[in-house]
This record gives sequence, C-alpha cells and structure tokens, in this order.
Amino acid sequence: MEEGVSMVSVVMATYNGARYVGEQIESVLSQTYHDFELIICDDCSTDNTLDILYHYAAKDKRIRVHRNKCNLGFRDNFQHAIQCCSQTEYVALCDQDDIWTEDHLQHLVNIIGDKSLACANSVITDQDLKPTGRTLAQQQSFDYIPCDDMLRSQTILLWRNPYQGSTMLVRRSLLDKALPFPDGVSFHDSWLAILSCFCGGIVYSPHTISLYRMHGNNASGDKMQPMSRIKALYARLQGLKANDRIPMIQGIIDRVGDLNDNQTDFLNRMLQYFRDDSLRQKIRNAAYLIGNYRTIFTKA
Repeated sequence: MEEGVSMVSVVMATYNGARYVGEQIESVLSQTYHDFELIICDDCSTDNTLDILYHYAAKDKRIRVHRNKCNLGFRDNFQHAIQCCSQTEYVALCDQDDIWTEDHLQHLVNIIGDKSLACANSVITDQDLKPTGRTLAQQQSFDYIPCDDMLRSQTILLWRNPYQGSTMLVRRSLLDKALPFPDGVSFHDSWLAILSCFCGGIVYSPHTISLYRMHGNNASGDKMQPMSRIKALYARLQGLKANDRIPMIQGIIDRVGDLNDNQTDFLNRMLQYFRDDSLRQKIRNAAYLIGNYRTIFTKA
C-alpha cells in the first residue's frame, strides 16, 4: 500500500455475466488508484462466468472469488460480497456489466472527505457501449440534487433514489450500521443512500465515472424509466407508494442512535405518510406533496 493511501475493497456481485464481466474486471484493474482488493461473489451462475472469474483471479492476486452455495438474489449477493471483504476503511460497489473510467476510484476517494458515502454520475450506453448522449442524472431528471441531507432523504422516500450503487464508495462506519440489509428493503443502494443521510452524509459529484450499459437484463433496469416531475407528482397523488419505505424508515430509527429532534420528527411524519391509509391522511399527504413539490422532485 502506498504511504498515506487507504486501501479500498471493491465488491462485485455476478450472475450469468459471462458476456460482459471480463470487460468490467479489466476496467477495474486499469484504475489509476492501485491500492484495492476485488472481491467477487458469484450467485450460482449457469454460464461460464466462474471460469472467467477464476481466469482473472489466477493472473492478479488482488482478486478473490467466492461462489455462493445457493442463489441469493442480487441484493443479498452484494451483502455477502461486502461481508467477504477485508476490514478496509472504504468499500466500492461494482456491477458486472458496466465499465469504470480509469479515475473512478481516485475521484471517489478524493471527494468523500468526512462523509459516509460518495457517488457520482454515469454515461448511459447501449449494450455495445455506444453512448446514448445522456447521463444517468439527465435520464432520471436529476438536473438538481439537494445539498441538504434531509431534503435528499425526502427525495429518496417520495420520488426515487438518484444515487447509483455502482458509483458508490461507502465508509466502513456506515456499513457497520447498514448490515444486515433490513428485511423488506428492495434495493441495497437506496438503503445505503438514505441511511447515509442520517449517518454521516452524502457527497455527490456530477463527474461521470462509469459507463452504464443498458441491455435489457440489468437488475436495476426498471428504475431507469424516465418520468417527468409532473407525472411523478400525479402518481404520488394517486396514492402510489413504494412498499419498501417503511422498512427503510424503521431501519434508520432502529440503527442510528443519535438522531436530532428534526430528524426524528421527519421520520415519524414519513412513517405516518406510508402507514396511514385513512382519507384524512391521504389529504395531508397530498398537501405535503404539493407544498414541498420543489424540494421533493428536485426542481431548482
């Protein structure tokens, strides 16, 4: 390890990724930031993904490959990969089918500062890595992301999560609170993002540090559908609610022991928002959405 440099654990979850995983591993090994280990957990692939992983592990001692005894699903496979890595200060999450720019790790390490989580932007490409002309932020209408962590958590709960897991660098102290992922939470990146809003904070960079390959089989592909702010507001006014919000909110309350009064009041308000289906509460929810439109849907 270079003097004054923190080692990073890069964790990758794989499943039937033979077509693309070699390119992704090559991009990780080509990083300008050299002090890392690459932990790969394969979720019982039925193609030749494991052969490719073992091939690279034989060539580079920084790579360790684990094969799950049974299929865990992408969320729990990431959890297992994190649990398999060394007790490093930072953990970076890596998808099997993207491509990292060579400054991916260096940029995240440079910007994280005293925050518990750092993430950045991605260029969206087709399956052959041809850029679509849009970034992830543009695709999801996140042309403005709040600087205040409370407002960020509000956006995650009431609209969607703009913080892409495969661009995240996570501090160990956050993972100590995040693991195990709460039952009922669908996406590990949403959980890490919202937990960090109440436990150390997020730093976001518009700088693009990866190529996000869209090919129809992405685990998070359903989250990539563009939705205008007005349509999102209308959907929420119709009563559309994500079913994993209550476990996320309760998880924060249970695991973060030093919440201030404003944070506690906000979380309790959100619990009521998602739990209470009475007509009176629905009217309150609609008033809250309309009154906080500009901050919820990140309109500058």
